[in-house]
Amino acid sequence: MGLTNFLYRCPDCGTDPMVGEGDEASCSHCGVRYARLTTDGSILRTDPAGESRPLPAWSLTDAIAGMGGPLTRARGDTGRVEYGAEVMFRRSGAENPVRYGAHLLGFAEDPGEKRPGRLDVSERGLTLRDESGGHWSWDFLDLSAVQTSSSSVQITSADGDVVQFKFPSDSSRRWEDLLRTLVTERWEEAGRGRVLEFQPRIAVAGPTSDDAGAEGRRAAPDSLDLGDLEAPRPGRPVPVPGPKLPEYRAPWYNVLKRVTWVLMSLTARIRVEGRENVPESGAFILVFNHQSFLDPLLAQSHCPRVVYSMTKSTQFAHPAFRWILPRAGGFPVRRYRVDPQCIRTALRFLGEGKAVGIYPEGERSWDGRLQSFRRGTIRFLLKAGVPVIPCGIEGSFDVWPRWAGGPKRSDVVIRFGRPIWFGAHDDRAERERALPEADRVLTRRLRALSGEGEPE
Repeated sequence: MGLTNFLYRCPDCGTDPMVGEGDEASCSHCGVRYARLTTDGSILRTDPAGESRPLPAWSLTDAIAGMGGPLTRARGDTGRVEYGAEVMFRRSGAENPVRYGAHLLGFAEDPGEKRPGRLDVSERGLTLRDESGGHWSWDFLDLSAVQTSSSSVQITSADGDVVQFKFPSDSSRRWEDLLRTLVTERWEEAGRGRVLEFQPRIAVAGPTSDDAGAEGRRAAPDSLDLGDLEAPRPGRPVPVPGPKLPEYRAPWYNVLKRVTWVLMSLTARIRVEGRENVPESGAFILVFNHQSFLDPLLAQSHCPRVVYSMTKSTQFAHPAFRWILPRAGGFPVRRYRVDPQCIRTALRFLGEGKAVGIYPEGERSWDGRLQSFRRGTIRFLLKAGVPVIPCGIEGSFDVWPRWAGGPKRSDVVIRFGRPIWFGAHDDRAERERALPEADRVLTRRLRALSGEGEPE
């Protein structure tokens, strides 16, 4: 991946696509060139006359968003919108259980065999063909999720079919925006309601069809006053029956933590603030922002407590990682669907007085800024009944953004914030009323801790 996976069209003239490799990109229409600076992660813009000026990476996404939509969409005389691309695709197969000893922690997605094909997109849906004549079609109304996974775009159909597309000569960010734009238009035209999010399933505000499920129902219109969120309250983890989960502290967790600490120190100049905000005992949830692939390694290697982190299920596909990750505190979450087994495992960890780590954005940021949180994650925080510790990571985007091919040494600050006490909300309707305020508070705190907002 390179800069063109992020700058998939020119911020100056809107030409789509940009061209270039690695940390360079240029517009074949107006001649403006862009290059990522290795010193501070900003972008150097050079016009055809040779005049250069640095731009913060964030301003580029602002410029693209200001062009009137996520894509420049050329319509023919018929008004139809059609796109096509050569892809490498996988259709997921069985799900393998992930265990630590006799304990079921969750399920790993089998990514299936990768093979070449052709993906065509119209205003109504997708058509996929492979070289052997295989043919699959999906109407946008039949999709239940659209999301990115590393450098690929993944769709999930209502019947559970999961397909992952990798674009060898195009930007996955461009295709994610394209599919989400067309899905939104199709759902709104069909009266499904306004789309709020696309993973772990498409959630809407307004009238929904029966197959939209609980995630698609309208939240209660009034908001619940959560009271003084700084005042300590007794933690009340939700009890979940089952055998006691394994301890990871010795010897593997500490060994892996130390090795990771050394590797991260070689990759970045790290400063840690607010360790005193991490409780010495008892259950709590650590909530992180997600700028980079490195965030889980940075956070867990510098947290004074053992952290059991939700980790995307595809990471457990390889047998070696299926063995290593549970010993490093990881347990799988299936991002393309609601995952009750993951929630049960997390609640059992909390019920035993352990710390659970969550990335509420659900995926890495494309531009370093905090993204909107998954509504299901906020519901889990409101249900859990334990303190929430926000942890902001600043600078990991400059070390290794998701569209870059590798890391570059830079400064990273890890800040553990003061606990937030949402209380326990067992009633679903109550959680829906509390959701807007909890989302607002957590967003503000994480922005401050990750360097985007006013310091706490």
